[in-house]
Amino acid sequence: MDSTIKPTLSIVVIEDYDILRDAITEILQNEGHSVKGFVMAEDIDAECLGSPPDLYVIDLNLPGEDGLSLVSRIRKSHSDVGIIITSARTDINDRVVGYESGANVYLPKPLSLPELIALVGSFANRIKHNSQISKSSGHLHLSTSEFQGPDNIIRLTEPEVTLLSAFARAPSNTLEHWQVAQHLSGDTDISKDNLEVKVGRLRRKITSAGIESPAIQSLRNHGYKLCFKVMLSTHK
Repeated sequence: MDSTIKPTLSIVVIEDYDILRDAITEILQNEGHSVKGFVMAEDIDAECLGSPPDLYVIDLNLPGEDGLSLVSRIRKSHSDVGIIITSARTDINDRVVGYESGANVYLPKPLSLPELIALVGSFANRIKHNSQISKSSGHLHLSTSEFQGPDNIIRLTEPEVTLLSAFARAPSNTLEHWQVAQHLSGDTDISKDNLEVKVGRLRRKITSAGIESPAIQSLRNHGYKLCFKVMLSTHK
């Protein structure tokens, strides 16, 4: 049995044909997504445009503001959201205009619901992948001794900055015990328990900035390994 948990999205469907909107909403909810349906573009302004969902599914022929105008407006405000256009207009020029307005995908009507499910799953996997990347990388500003993670910026001591820089430059991001001790205390004879306390303090700082635990892994009888990517800069 596959125990993999599928990533889920927050989705907004804008479709004025009630039966189709309800069908799309139900089938995506059955896939585990959080879905809200609206009849027209004006209905979503107050609720969605300030804090956008992960994905929009937008019909082009809407009452009031048309779908192309809405797509363009969303794309200008939120460059990273996913946008799927649905339309009975299948001419190549219509599709080109849809993509130029900011759509990621242009689906012709009548819709294939299995294809829509597959597309939404692809968006969900991409967003999950991007989230995992963001949680496994940080930026060390050498001039200010600040570490910038996905969630926060924290101040490091000078020895911690030196150690993190050394990890970033080391082969396989791995340092032996004596190397870590040298960077943190200038004393290679420091006890392993004391060293673990100092590394643990740095580890907690890093994870508080949003990096996934363990951030710095202890390697038995060898040393430590950095578990995320560190980008170095000399200015902020």
